[in-house]
Amino acid sequence: MRDFEEIRDRTAEIVASYDERICAVSDIIEKSLKMLDESRHTSQTVQNQLKETLAKVESLRKKDFDALTTPMLLHQEKREHEIKEFLDSFLKNQRQLASQLKRVIQAGIFPKVPELEKALGETIQEAKEHLVSFCKEQTLIGEKMQSLLHKKEALTLREFKEALGALQRELGFSEEEKTQAVARG
Repeated sequence: MRDFEEIRDRTAEIVASYDERICAVSDIIEKSLKMLDESRHTSQTVQNQLKETLAKVESLRKKDFDALTTPMLLHQEKREHEIKEFLDSFLKNQRQLASQLKRVIQAGIFPKVPELEKALGETIQEAKEHLVSFCKEQTLIGEKMQSLLHKKEALTLREFKEALGALQRELGFSEEEKTQAVARG
């Protein structure tokens, strides 16, 4: 009986530790979302500078610039929304699994513990993959826009359109998204 209580107490400590990690992950997610907002602000600043440059150098109307960049902006907004929803779902799922783990341990159903631990690990891996993919995408967009901005007065409208097209291909735009981009450009 004493061994059972000792195992239950130690396992309860593990669950409490897991709860603490969930809180830490929640804090990290909040900070990441804040960084995402800052990144969006920086991106908007770069786009405004590109808009001004192309208006001056290529006489591109600002509304035409907006039409060219709208598909990219819509894509980014959609991805941001998806990642925010995913992170909310992830945290809820982690809390539910931790709660299940606690109940299973308190009930002494130890054979279920590895199954729940596996589920916890799988959701964490899925979250990592989503976040890495999203970060790569945002980095790619930022780098491409920065490289265009560095050309300043040497940037042509043709180069800008080609860069947007290449970026859309790299991001895996759907045919519908590409068609919208071409129709606007």
